[in-house]
Amino acid sequence: MAIHTLVRYLLEGLNSEGANANNIYAFERGEQGYIETKWSQLGATGISYPDHNDLWNTVAEWAKYAGDEQKWDKYINQLAQQSPKDLEPFERGIIANYISTVEGAYKFMGLKPTPVSEWIYVFDKKIRLGQVEEIKNTSGEKLVIDPIDLYGTDTDPSRSELKSLKEHLRYKIGQDYISIISDEYGTTLTEGLANIRYENLWNVQSRIHALAIWFSKVAEQPAAIWWAQKQTNLHPVIIDQVKKRIIDSPDVFQESDLNFWIQNITTHIDKNKFPVQTSWYDIKRVLEKSPHSLSDLYFNYLKDTLNPILSMQSDHKLEKTYLPTKTNEQYLFSKFEIDFPGYASENIKIHNENIQNVIKILSEKFIQYLNLVNNLKDESTKHFFHHFYFPSINFDNPLKPQRNIHEKIGNLILWMCDLLKKLSIFNEALLIEIIEEWPKDDQLIFNRLKLFVWANSKSIDKWHINKDIECLSNDLFWSRYIESEIMSFISNQWDSLREDIRSLIEHKIINYRQKYDRETNERFIDYKNYQVGRLLNVIAQTKLGLSSYAYTEFTKIKSTDNWQENYVEQESLIAGIQSGWISTNTSFDELNSITDSTEFFKKIELLESDRSTPFEEKKPFIGFIEKKLSESLNKLLEEVERNNNREKY
Repeated sequence: MAIHTLVRYLLEGLNSEGANANNIYAFERGEQGYIETKWSQLGATGISYPDHNDLWNTVAEWAKYAGDEQKWDKYINQLAQQSPKDLEPFERGIIANYISTVEGAYKFMGLKPTPVSEWIYVFDKKIRLGQVEEIKNTSGEKLVIDPIDLYGTDTDPSRSELKSLKEHLRYKIGQDYISIISDEYGTTLTEGLANIRYENLWNVQSRIHALAIWFSKVAEQPAAIWWAQKQTNLHPVIIDQVKKRIIDSPDVFQESDLNFWIQNITTHIDKNKFPVQTSWYDIKRVLEKSPHSLSDLYFNYLKDTLNPILSMQSDHKLEKTYLPTKTNEQYLFSKFEIDFPGYASENIKIHNENIQNVIKILSEKFIQYLNLVNNLKDESTKHFFHHFYFPSINFDNPLKPQRNIHEKIGNLILWMCDLLKKLSIFNEALLIEIIEEWPKDDQLIFNRLKLFVWANSKSIDKWHINKDIECLSNDLFWSRYIESEIMSFISNQWDSLREDIRSLIEHKIINYRQKYDRETNERFIDYKNYQVGRLLNVIAQTKLGLSSYAYTEFTKIKSTDNWQENYVEQESLIAGIQSGWISTNTSFDELNSITDSTEFFKKIELLESDRSTPFEEKKPFIGFIEKKLSESLNKLLEEVERNNNREKY
């Protein structure tokens, strides 16, 4: 509305007399940002309200306590001790306004008992003005969640008002109480509770500093953990204070929540611990050339650049509105993975004289990576490593994989394979020395790299592989994702291996794996005969062929009712892809709405059984993996926990 002339004259007169603008307030119905700007030009503080009833309710509450600060603080404490969703919008607005000043934020932080973490849903504009969503509660009942109804304040727009705005204007609506805000002197404080750069943060007693201490006091509560998972990084005070709480009183955290915070804290420490000194492309320019006086410096740069760190991956749930508040609700959804933040996923064509040093650096980084994986409480990375992370290797040209690689560790493995192959050509003796230093018992990376090297060796008799073969897990001999590498090794080297090594390999193949808990005997035998039969067939094609023991076992397998001669002709699996069809349809639109993992895989099996299109195989899970890797792993892990071993996936 237009400002009445008499009101304008009155304000101008008050301001000309030096009155404090903070003591002049103007109440107006409408959007807060617009009203603040409008009245600040006249030296007044503009306060918006959605309708007249809200204004009168707020003024009535204020009148009860005006002039009595102690009584007001007591009232604030009374409101803050409640769940915000049980309050009226104007009452939530009172608390939000209270913590919008430095003094109020520190008083709020010091309240006893400490206000519940659920208040973060009110203070964070992105949460309280978030999207409406239909969800199922723990009982399977469908609920419609509108955060504005639960956590909106009396200065927030209604859902219909928010929808009426153009999308690019919506983010400007509403006040974010945990982020950048102007103080009473008009100074913009470049500080927030999350998601900003903190390198140059002053250690000041700011409003955000007080809220960070409050948040750390309730960090074990579901709402706090749910909110923290949605942030890319957190205020250093939160990290520091939660760390102290874990040291002093770890028992207040449930085990799963404690694991979350320990890993989240580690991600923040790692980000600061390994600053990249120089760009990837500078390193590339130097190491592609013959060694010179700066080579050692750039080897050190490469070491720094390839440091693996723990990283939180939670993007597939970031848009979810569901707001947990109780310990029996599902509030943990983040997944911690290992990242190489300095690595550009572009491999370098290393000069031959630099290859030895780069192989040693990559070996060191793989060991660091494996240590981080072993420290993860989530076993899914290990469980599915050969399915998703370790790429299928093109023996002729490792840098040209058979499918797109989305994980940085996969690209680094291919780069390592290329360097190993080159070094084996011009200095296999040096390669033997390097590999002797590798871990003997790692089944994720190093033992598979050894298989690759052995398969390409021109002098396998120089390798002392008997102990290495003993250390190879039996799992490597039944995984269909490693099958092609074992076949290449057998085809290329079987006739050059000692008899005791050949016998050891045959026994590892025939021993296969243990039967899963819910796996039928018939299904187990079919899988075993298929896998063991295919590998024994490769041995049978060599000059030396099978031992008498292995020949007998192979004969038994071929005499079973379910054995088919075309089994030995089928191509091996490459990570996530089944070969042998003219085309593969990876569309997965019908999977997006399915949240239950068992129902999810039932739908996949139904889609895969559809043969209505000639010469086309439907593989929706491949498309799902390509776009939503973290969610794919979570669903497979849920099935493993239910003893539903989805081996084919």
